[in-house]
Amino acid sequence: MTFKSLPAFICVAAIFFLSNSTIASEIQGRVMSVSSADNFIMFSTEGKQVPVQLYGIAAQERNQKHSDQALNFLTYLIVQQNLTVKVYLTDTFGRIVGVVSQGEKRTLVNRGTDPIQGMA
Repeated sequence: MTFKSLPAFICVAAIFFLSNSTIASEIQGRVMSVSSADNFIMFSTEGKQVPVQLYGIAAQERNQKHSDQALNFLTYLIVQQNLTVKVYLTDTFGRIVGVVSQGEKRTLVNRGTDPIQGMA
């Protein structure tokens, strides 16, 4: 391995490590508010406010085209709903990053906001 390929190797190793080893827990709770089209605040069953970022979703920012529709869609989908978040990691802003599911059938919220759906 050359010195030039070392940073790429480290990045790939870190992604592999994070994707396979940091799924430590699940958090359950009720959505209190939606902050943007890809993150929200939930009140956990332990009585804590938990900021959550949807894993794998990069929605429009507030000043971008269709951001209002994306925000409204996520709000419609999850506000006042009981959700389960499979935790992958905590980001630099202190938000839990995870895959969010809803209901007994564990419907993936992340899938419903997928760019394929045209909302993120």
